[in-house]
Amino acid sequence: MRTLTLSTGSFDQVNTFNVAHPRRAKDYLPMRAALYRDYAKVGDGVYWAMQIAGCIKSSYSDADRAEIDRLNVEPALTNGEVVLIDGHQYRTEIKGAYSDCAVFHPVA
Repeated sequence: MRTLTLSTGSFDQVNTFNVAHPRRAKDYLPMRAALYRDYAKVGDGVYWAMQIAGCIKSSYSDADRAEIDRLNVEPALTNGEVVLIDGHQYRTEIKGAYSDCAVFHPVA
């Protein structure tokens, strides 16, 4: 079971992960994403993933290359996959939109 960690901010390159786009069943198009808490309003405690926009740079740092290498070999999250967040199990619901590409529901 995969463990996801909350994003520490816009430049966090350690806690990113890929999400399989829902309209690409077999040959999915991965969406790079980060984990956040409080989906609909502050304090609701719902975990969700927001897609990270692509960016072209004039030069790439070692951290950039390490993230790219890690994401290229790491499997993407799929719809229904169970993950571990803060010590609890959550089921992934892939939505595919930019601002809410996935939502994580507690496993009862």
